[in-house]
Amino acid sequence: MAGQPLNQPAEIPAELDRWNWGAFFLNWIWGIGNSTFIALLALIPVVNIIMIIVLGARGSRWAWQNRAWRDPEQFRKTQRNWAIA
Repeated sequence: MAGQPLNQPAEIPAELDRWNWGAFFLNWIWGIGNSTFIALLALIPVVNIIMIIVLGARGSRWAWQNRAWRDPEQFRKTQRNWAIA
């Protein structure tokens, strides 16, 4: 089954389900890059304060579910790059 993503959308490895600094700081840009379009709610005044915190807390889970990842290491490296940017 070449070309099939290894991740199951419903489950995220426990070591990856943690705070996501890239989602927190780059919120709506991170959302577009990770196909997590709910992050666009961060553009709405007042809602954005809540949404930024929610993205930090749930961002890794949503990114894992919304994109095809080869393995947890690829996911970890990609999210680390978002945090550095």
